[in-house]
Amino acid sequence: MPGRGKPLLDDAVKALNLALRCLSAREYSRVELTARLMRNFTPAAAAAAVDKCVAAGWQSDARYADMLLRHCLSCGYGPRKFAFDASRKGLERALWQQAAAAADWQQAANELLSHRCPDPAALDYQGKQKLLALLARRGFSSSQARSALNFLCSSGDNGL
Repeated sequence: MPGRGKPLLDDAVKALNLALRCLSAREYSRVELTARLMRNFTPAAAAAAVDKCVAAGWQSDARYADMLLRHCLSCGYGPRKFAFDASRKGLERALWQQAAAAADWQQAANELLSHRCPDPAALDYQGKQKLLALLARRGFSSSQARSALNFLCSSGDNGL
């Protein structure tokens, strides 16, 4: 509900002040910041404030994509989860694909499994299937999941 019953303000300066307060707390994509401002301000005031933030370098979708990528990698999420989140946040496809190309997704899958399973020698077939399912839920492809499982089990048995 825009404005929560209050009339929307048409003041670009106040919208810019709110945008700066938001950006000082965390990164926002351009689409997110515009939506956040449109709760209290008219579309024209919100667009003017966001345009000023972009022009001044205070808001950057490229920087936001890098931040989102670092978050996904550090939390053990895969490329599908990153792509989903990036498109949901309104990032352009070329921008998040460029950021994703720089990531080592296989290393992220390997680290996640190493963290989740400290003793790969004790894994049976069902345990391996659970690890593959974990990687699939986290947004890794089946080939990345199988490679990570084989990497994990290389010290013991042959993986799958």
